[in-house]
Amino acid sequence: MNKLILTLSLLISCGAFAQENITTEQTSTVSAPERWKNLSEDEKNRIRENYRKWKSMSPEQRQQLKQRYHAFRKFNPEARARMLKNYKRFKQLPPERQKQIREKYRRFMSLPPAERKKRIEFWSKRRNKIREHRWKRNRH
Repeated sequence: MNKLILTLSLLISCGAFAQENITTEQTSTVSAPERWKNLSEDEKNRIRENYRKWKSMSPEQRQQLKQRYHAFRKFNPEARARMLKNYKRFKQLPPERQKQIREKYRRFMSLPPAERKKRIEFWSKRRNKIREHRWKRNRH
């Protein structure tokens, strides 16, 4: 989870998703200095801090991050938007709650793949039943 958070933080702050109102076609026409000039001081500081983190990473860590970035970009726009929304919600949680979630994620990832799959299926079915129940209740 921590790697995912760092990945998304770097991607967001380094401009991979910057300026949502600019399309991918338009980004090539907006120069980097021009984009930098339009950033708030907070955004500039966040980028500087993430750049320091990037520089402190080993070449292997950088390679992993690049691979995760490319994998993330392969998701459809709706899935990426959902991930970013969830990331932002996570960052708004109190630090203690974030810590709890990270620990649960570590435990989950330490399970054998078959057990993880089983749990995902269980919780997906449960979520779908809850949604169905709510839908039926709201219809009446």
